[in-house]
Amino acid sequence: MARGSLVGLVSVLVLSLVALVHQPAVWLGVELAVIGIAYFPVGGALQLASVRNIGTSHRRSILVRSGVGYLLALIGVFGGANLNIANTKP
Repeated sequence: MARGSLVGLVSVLVLSLVALVHQPAVWLGVELAVIGIAYFPVGGALQLASVRNIGTSHRRSILVRSGVGYLLALIGVFGGANLNIANTKP
């Protein structure tokens, strides 16, 4: 459980730093999308380890908690893609 919390906290820290750096909006969109995509394999590996260690008793609660994290990461990917689409000039 602590590893998953650590990954989430580090992810939020990196997202905050990326948002504070002065840069073009297109680069911000790319960075947000890459961070969101990179969260999926790390979070998935931690989820598999948690499910294997805990067993069958609390699988549903683990899936719900990690599902919320994946949803937030997916929203970040869509937000980054939106920044890229909105700021590219034809």
